[in-house]
Amino acid sequence: MSERRRRRNPGTIPSSPPHANSPFPHTEDNRIELFLEGDDAYDAMLAAITGAKRTVALQTYIFDDDAVGRAFAAALADAVARGVEVRVLIDAVGVAYSRPRITRRLAQHGIRHALFMDNLIGMRLT
Repeated sequence: MSERRRRRNPGTIPSSPPHANSPFPHTEDNRIELFLEGDDAYDAMLAAITGAKRTVALQTYIFDDDAVGRAFAAALADAVARGVEVRVLIDAVGVAYSRPRITRRLAQHGIRHALFMDNLIGMRLT
């Protein structure tokens, strides 16, 4: 990747005190890394999936059956084969952009997945 694409936000997020609006305490040994470019985030996400030992939970808006989507599907399938519990949650509107749908590929590899916001207006009228 070009040097421009490798830039990361040098800022840090303080670990304490807890955010005033959150009722949940901070836990130890967590970290947050901010990315300015999507490709850098993809690389980090794929590395996290590849290194996962127990669980992977992925939620996304658009999950295309393109080169990037197939790389994610392959990494997720490898994780399943290693015995990692993998769950994928995809926005039903975003997945509609993909032809063929990535959900077919996920199902073929035994990757648990579900859609959310799966009606036309995104909410339930009762």
